Amino acid sequence: MSCNCRKTSPDQPQVKSTVANDWKYQAQKEEKVKPTEQCLICTYKHFSEAYCQFTEYGYLDANRTFVIGNLRAMVLHTFSKWKDIAKLARETALLVQDAKDEEALRNFETLDAMVKQAYYKEFPEAKKRLDELKEKHNG
Repeated sequence: MSCNCRKTSPDQPQVKSTVANDWKYQAQKEEKVKPTEQCLICTYKHFSEAYCQFTEYGYLDANRTFVIGNLRAMVLHTFSKWKDIAKLARETALLVQDAKDEEALRNFETLDAMVKQAYYKEFPEAKKRLDELKEKHNG
């Protein structure tokens, strides 16, 4: 059973979607990812969803549940290969559950750095492209 994540490589060519100005990566073949598959693409996705919901409407029970679920999905995708990320994601889920938001926010900031560091190590071309975009923007 998959977790409904779809693994696509960040190094696939960009294609225009059917929505105007909406660019996305499209893999030649999307692979379903098992819930416990060690995957930084899924980890990054789950982190981003959790962080956005936590910082936008963290006071709503439904959003907190969504945040906790995504943090726990991160644990499943990292527990074997990136144990430090898994441990901190679990701790953060418990903090959100206990409404210890100041501590949770500090953990989110640390998780952000950890996930990005691991992701860019696994996909250095993505980091290179980001650096090029920053340089172009700051030009």
